[in-house]
Amino acid sequence: MIKKMLYDAVYILPVLMALLLWYMSERSSERIYFTSAVISITVTVTGILLLHLKAEGKIIISGILISAVLAVFFICPEELREKLLTEHVEILICVSIAAAAFCITRILISFSAGRIVLGGTIVSILIAALAVGISPDKLIVVLMLGTVFSVAADEIQVRWKKTGDTGHREHLAAISPFIILFIICILLAPVSDKPYDWGFVRRIVASAAEQIDRIEKKMVKGSIKGYGDTFIGFSEEPGFGAELKPNDHPVLDAYFGAAVPFAVYLYGKSFDTFTGREWAKNYMEESADRKMDTLELVYGTSLDQDADPNEYYRDSYIRLRLQDDAPEYLFAPDKIVKYGTEDEKLIIKETGGDLHYDRTGEAVSYSVRYCYINNNSPDFINLASDMRDDDENAWHAVTEQYSVSDNSEFSYDNYLAYRERMESVYLPETKVSERMESFLNELMEGADSDMEKLYRIEGLLSSMEYSVNPGAMPPEIDTAEEFLDNLIFEKQTGYCVYYATAFVLLARYEGIPARYVQGFRVTPQKYSAVTVTGNSAHAWPECYIRGIGWVAFEPTPGYKVDRYWQTGDDKDIADMEGVSFNYAVSANSVSADAADETDGESSEDRGSILYYAALIMVITVIVTLTLMVAIIIIRRLQYFLMNDEKKFVTMFERNMRLLHIAGQDIGSGETLEEFIHRAGAVVPPELLGFITVYEEYLYRGAVPGPADLNTLQKANTELRTYVKTLGPAKRLRLFWTLF
Repeated sequence: MIKKMLYDAVYILPVLMALLLWYMSERSSERIYFTSAVISITVTVTGILLLHLKAEGKIIISGILISAVLAVFFICPEELREKLLTEHVEILICVSIAAAAFCITRILISFSAGRIVLGGTIVSILIAALAVGISPDKLIVVLMLGTVFSVAADEIQVRWKKTGDTGHREHLAAISPFIILFIICILLAPVSDKPYDWGFVRRIVASAAEQIDRIEKKMVKGSIKGYGDTFIGFSEEPGFGAELKPNDHPVLDAYFGAAVPFAVYLYGKSFDTFTGREWAKNYMEESADRKMDTLELVYGTSLDQDADPNEYYRDSYIRLRLQDDAPEYLFAPDKIVKYGTEDEKLIIKETGGDLHYDRTGEAVSYSVRYCYINNNSPDFINLASDMRDDDENAWHAVTEQYSVSDNSEFSYDNYLAYRERMESVYLPETKVSERMESFLNELMEGADSDMEKLYRIEGLLSSMEYSVNPGAMPPEIDTAEEFLDNLIFEKQTGYCVYYATAFVLLARYEGIPARYVQGFRVTPQKYSAVTVTGNSAHAWPECYIRGIGWVAFEPTPGYKVDRYWQTGDDKDIADMEGVSFNYAVSANSVSADAADETDGESSEDRGSILYYAALIMVITVIVTLTLMVAIIIIRRLQYFLMNDEKKFVTMFERNMRLLHIAGQDIGSGETLEEFIHRAGAVVPPELLGFITVYEEYLYRGAVPGPADLNTLQKANTELRTYVKTLGPAKRLRLFWTLF
């Protein structure tokens, strides 16, 4: 049985570890080696024990698992259970993946064709990864190659005509140390920093990809990049389409860390000029506007010395991975504290507030720490509506807090210049028709702040109808006045591009700087990765408020959500667990020591978790011992209910099992008499007398009597005493024979 268990482990454990390492590395999970190893070993050992142990052992293992799960659900308090199940959902996913992989692998290795399929699949995956430029971790490759090596050795053994022990399972178990040595040697071998370029393969693949891309572009205009006005997607030249068609092509993956209680807007590109039928970008200054925007938020909120900054904004983080055919923009939330990538070759530029890079044809991964604002809360609205006087000392305090006080780019004078620049660029003269002017005067009656005006505009537009099929815009429309009149007084239907455009134009008419932004609207999942497709592309307006910076609004019907949290109540403060990043930060990224600090779990939380973990362990041990005692009682009851002959045979089997523990097994073709002479050279001969009694029963057909049964029972007691003298390992195995 041990060899069979080892045979399964040689195949299953490397497959599970490779799969989990690959899965977790794609999500940039921390401690992936330790976590994947623990999960893989636990699932492998548990599964193998359930497969190979006898019924009693399976009952005990199942009891341990069931009692642990039930203890989590019925012993832990609800808030702790929810914390465990939400914050560690990635672990549950990994366990599920490992369990599924265990079952599939175990089925495949049970027959020759399945093993060949397993090996062929692994080789195909490695070749495909090489072809598309995916670089899995070295350990992943080594584990996969080790499995292929095992398949090859196994199949050679099966097909090798030979005499003696021909069992392929025993053979693979015997050579498993060499397989482990093979894996270790490859792991220790140095790897060149410069990979082999496989030039001829890359040329073939590139040529094929180019042909496929051409065909796809002819069939579906703009379906991949989102360019064109008929397919949903991010566009560098936004216009108004008559009908939008779905586009489920993946653009990026976003991994959210701490909880964010509403949709996250991933800014891609902003626009400042409306021509009447489309948006254009004329503001192209290279400066750190995104970082200045974040500093302005912190500065403005710091002017209210009586308020907790958590009432106005909070800190979070996100990890993103752009697909190789994504637009050349780094999509990120507005108010960036810090961004970076481990790819040293990636050069990030900021132009007119947009982050973009030179696309290399490969997927790009980067991390962003950002602030999100409490922009619908009464406190925030009051702050934005009635800003305090400027305070140069307060600005210097903020730059010191974020460790940029020595950077002239973020000086107080540059901040004032930045503020003037935003108001100049994003507040051009905007005209409306007389009818619209009269309508707006009525709409804004009694509005005594810019924020109130903006919310009234948002309410007006969001009350209209959303449609991806609004029809073509009349050709005679070519000015902002005509566009607004058509949408608000006649059409009153459209999708995000229509409503974001109208909002920006109306805000500008009311004297508030505003811009049109395109990117992606994503619903976050805490500690989980979200695949963002072209269907998540969105347009929204942002308005510039002195002392706050850029604030996003949502005028598109059906998209509006309450984006705020209650203030002044600790229990409503979101869990803002931090994460440590190994940033390769660009030169104009804001550095903040405070932003790198992680809140983590409080000592009280840790104490609660440890207490309930210990309690669950104690309960599990009690259940396990209870099952063991129950099995002993059941087996003794079964033995008690047997007739004398059945008891006689059962006791003989138990005695032979004790001899097995002592290292004495009857050989193939060996008679009982021969076994007595051979084993008697090691085991005291007087302990083997029961075999002679059984031999008489077996060969002479004599019905065993009470004396014969007593002889075997006495031998059982003496053999147990003998085995105990052979050392702790034998004693442990002796204990297990109770079950």
